[in-house]
Amino acid sequence: EKIMAYNRVSTITQDFMTALKLYGHLIVAEADLERTQQAFSPKNLGGYIGGFKYNANNLVFKVSFSSEVLGFDESCKIAGHDIKSLNQMFNADVSPIQFPLMGLFDYKGYRMIVMAQLPITK
Repeated sequence: EKIMAYNRVSTITQDFMTALKLYGHLIVAEADLERTQQAFSPKNLGGYIGGFKYNANNLVFKVSFSSEVLGFDESCKIAGHDIKSLNQMFNADVSPIQFPLMGLFDYKGYRMIVMAQLPITK
């Protein structure tokens, strides 16, 4: 039974990584296009400093960028800290708290943090 559960988690994780790469490549490839020509344009999902946010097929991409407030390196560090924070919370083993799948993706000079969108309503 545990083996079946681990296999299921492994399959879900592999599917997540495949989708992360597919949509991440597309977001980067379209970065220089006008917003109206992009398959996924930035969304206002709250916050500004961490990067532009995209929603692609229930995956939330936070793409690092430089701004007047932060340089690119600092923006990338924020993405790294997001992953470190998730790992610390996960390792705290506080039940019944659940966490989304999350990945850090570097591609062609872009750094993206990607999270599965959780079905949370107000």
